[in-house]
Amino acid sequence: MPDQRKKFRRKIRSLSIFNRIFLIIFPVMLVTLGIIELIMRWLELTEISYNFFLIFLIPVSFALIISYLTAKFTAQEISNPIKQFIESAKEIARGNFDHKVSVQSSDEIIQLSRIFNYMTLELKRIYQININEIIREKIKTEAILRNIADGVIVVSALDEILLLNDVIEDWFNVKEKDVHGCSLTFFFPELKFLTAKTKESAANDIFKEEIEIHPENNPSKIILAAHASKVMDNFELIAIVIVLRNITKEKEVDKLKTELVHVVAHELRSPLTSIAGFSEILKDPELPPVTKKEYIDIIRYESGRLAELINKFLDISRIESGQTSLTKIPVDIVTVISNVLAVNSHLAIMKHIHVVTDFVDSPPLVLVDPDLIGQVALNLFSNAVKYSPESSVITISINNIKNSVVVQVRDTGYGISKENQSRLFQKFFRAKDDKNVKDVEGTGLGLAFVKEIIQQHDGRLNVESDLGKGSLFSFSLPHYIPEKPIESSETVPLKIKSSHFETG
Repeated sequence: MPDQRKKFRRKIRSLSIFNRIFLIIFPVMLVTLGIIELIMRWLELTEISYNFFLIFLIPVSFALIISYLTAKFTAQEISNPIKQFIESAKEIARGNFDHKVSVQSSDEIIQLSRIFNYMTLELKRIYQININEIIREKIKTEAILRNIADGVIVVSALDEILLLNDVIEDWFNVKEKDVHGCSLTFFFPELKFLTAKTKESAANDIFKEEIEIHPENNPSKIILAAHASKVMDNFELIAIVIVLRNITKEKEVDKLKTELVHVVAHELRSPLTSIAGFSEILKDPELPPVTKKEYIDIIRYESGRLAELINKFLDISRIESGQTSLTKIPVDIVTVISNVLAVNSHLAIMKHIHVVTDFVDSPPLVLVDPDLIGQVALNLFSNAVKYSPESSVITISINNIKNSVVVQVRDTGYGISKENQSRLFQKFFRAKDDKNVKDVEGTGLGLAFVKEIIQQHDGRLNVESDLGKGSLFSFSLPHYIPEKPIESSETVPLKIKSSHFETG
């Protein structure tokens, strides 16, 4: 084996003298068999390598480049539309339903873009329907809140004003646009404790509270019943709704009911006490006949006064409940008033009161129940006499004003204060501003009766008065417009021709 190696080296040296060679030697089965010698000139090897490069490597490289470019182009053909879809989806998520996907790609991608755009149009349509429905519901809710008779305030969990309706604006003299987002306690300090209690309460609890306000445009105080409840979302407080209801009239009615009970009890107790007392005295067999007659007259008088009180009260109740049937006929109001004055002139004569009448000539007819209107005139006339000093003047006039006949009763008596004028037509109320009025007998039912009768005739009742300067009571009745000419027999005949008479 060593000899073969030496021999091989000599051969290589002899070949390398003329050419560069490429030598590869590797053993065959190591030592036992021998070696394989591969000798090639370098030039030949270079030529073979070059040919191999031309034949194999260049086409393969070109194929790889083509494959890369093809793959890249294909990837872009797919990824670019996907990116456009993603951007379009983001635009739609932001509410831009007018955004369209426009791609130039394979038929499948184009078809997908068309479906995507159609879906966008459908979403826009549904969204618009929902928005319109929400807007309609919002407008409807606001309209209800605006026109509801109660006041409504909605505040956030932080007591910021979110909404209030027209009633609140009127009561508190504020505008929603000026207080929106402002603190509730700043503009409505009366509601501070109500909202605080509501926040601390359970979810379904409703807190109630009564508050008093004094509006700038209303001299009288207003009593409000406030109700507050929570608006929750997933156990989180998002708002508080406060409803305010005007209970001023209810409070006044309750007060009047209480006063009415006291007045009725007092008015009934006085005659009943007299009747019971004098009836007990009459049991005495030794009572002189003259005294006995005097006591019987007192009992008769008190019984009559008691019956009058009860009858008047029942009459008003029947009229208020609509149980009284009115027999309306066309009449000349001058006739009705003249008859009342003729029959009751003695009331003025007893106090030497001078009565002046000023009646318009031939006033239009009115459709009334003459008996009830006669009672109205009698009440006003008797009150004028009752609450006027002796030797004073009472003026009764009838005028034709626009579409109504107006009857006025003016006295120069004690007068009525402005505070009491608003309560003057309430049952059992009697104005006692002047010390002289306290001694005048009365039930306090006459003007309440007058008010109900005039209302039943679609008329109007009015009072003007100043303390110490007398009073002017007036009522108006609408003209009667007949469908056919009125026969003379259908009207009440005139019994008194004179339009002026004096007493005293």
